[in-house]
Amino acid sequence: MNEVALAPEPSHDTQTTGAAFAFSEQDLAGYCAIWFQEYHSWFPILHEPTILETCGQCPGRSDTPVPLVLKAIAAVVVPTQPRPQRVSAAQRQRWLLDLEDDILSAATHDLSLQSLQALLILSIRVFGTGRMAQFYNLMALCKCVSTQLGLRDLVYYHCANYGVPSAIPPRMLFIPFTVVEREEKTRAFWAAEALDSISTLGAAWHLSVPRPEPAATAPCDEETWCFPESVLAAYRFGDAEAPSPFSLFVSLATSELWHVHRFLQQSYDSKAATDTERRQADCDAVYQHLMSWKADFERVLAVNAPPFVDLFSTGYYTDQHPNSILIHCTIHSAVVSLYQRFIVLPDTTSYGGQSWACAADRCIASCESMVALIRTVPDATLESINPYVIFCVFIAARFYAVHARTTGSSTQDKLYLLIYPLTVAAKRWPLARQLKAVLDTAVTESRGEHVGDHPLPVEFYDLQYLLWDIHDALRKWAQAKDQSLTHLESALTA
Repeated sequence: MNEVALAPEPSHDTQTTGAAFAFSEQDLAGYCAIWFQEYHSWFPILHEPTILETCGQCPGRSDTPVPLVLKAIAAVVVPTQPRPQRVSAAQRQRWLLDLEDDILSAATHDLSLQSLQALLILSIRVFGTGRMAQFYNLMALCKCVSTQLGLRDLVYYHCANYGVPSAIPPRMLFIPFTVVEREEKTRAFWAAEALDSISTLGAAWHLSVPRPEPAATAPCDEETWCFPESVLAAYRFGDAEAPSPFSLFVSLATSELWHVHRFLQQSYDSKAATDTERRQADCDAVYQHLMSWKADFERVLAVNAPPFVDLFSTGYYTDQHPNSILIHCTIHSAVVSLYQRFIVLPDTTSYGGQSWACAADRCIASCESMVALIRTVPDATLESINPYVIFCVFIAARFYAVHARTTGSSTQDKLYLLIYPLTVAAKRWPLARQLKAVLDTAVTESRGEHVGDHPLPVEFYDLQYLLWDIHDALRKWAQAKDQSLTHLESALTA
């Protein structure tokens, strides 16, 4: 973890005005260094040489506006840095919320690539704090801005309809002037699409996931992307022999998960045998398609792409790339989401439902694969991991908890192995802290011990509900439990 210990200080009385913190040049440089060291590897939407140059041009004076992208980086990085002694936790929290509002307001009033990048970066903080409703609204805004900027036309149609009559609807837009601008727009488009896809997997209300487009322009590889503009100008985009970790993640999220989305959004009658058989056959087809992509992915990383052989490993190595971890966790959680509704709990069998042994086996296999993967990841990586991995881990852990409670199977040890990464990630992400509290309570309930006035919502134990459906109930449960603990501590210290 980066040792830079920077934190902004209030420019005047934030207790009464909620005024913004003053960013010094040292602050901005420190935040950018932390961003590119700890976050950029799994969210590479910014061009590092360009951002560092922009950062160096900021004088750090209160009368000079800070670029929106740098503000967004600060919003993500500041909560992880030591807090100045004369600034209370409540003051800094209020400032962070004010900063979020400032970024949102500025982005909605300025239609630009920089606004979209700032919104995408801000979405990391919003997701990591567990504010899912706000995150989904933010994703909708990102996709709207992306559409207005013509990024889909750039990626899908290669600017063929920019400013000229064409067979497809023309757009009065300018072709990007530089290769950096074009690549940044490509990456911003795919980041919005990928986040929207993985964050709504299994949500029946999300019906706008676009059909995959094979001819779309993919992001370039990360080794090329780190070069300055002068070098990139001579690079022929699209000629890379090996896909990048980010482009592989984009492929999974926007192409392969489309089939999972389409399947999970279909309704069926679990009481009708013919409908259930058709549903199971369709589920198997989606599963086999996903496993075929996974096999190709592992083959590419292990055989066909020597620069990236460390991105995937079957042994206990610690140098795995964050996007490789994200890809595997996404696949495993997608399999659990595919099959968990076919595991009928005992109290529903009277309504005609029947269990499907294959469903449980594949869910358990995916959970075990996730355990094996997570155990190889060092704590430093877990702490700064993409917060979506937290959701993936929780999906597997929840399945273990429910399956053990229902069948009496001995999966508690593996459940603990999935609680541990949430413990580490909780140092940075409130979402991990919230979901860990849920799992701790599930373990307590599984022992038959008293959990006080706040038992888990019954929906937690119903696998007909996917995580996206019950998260709001879990969030409210966690808030109620925290309030009770606060009141208890106040009473004890009174």
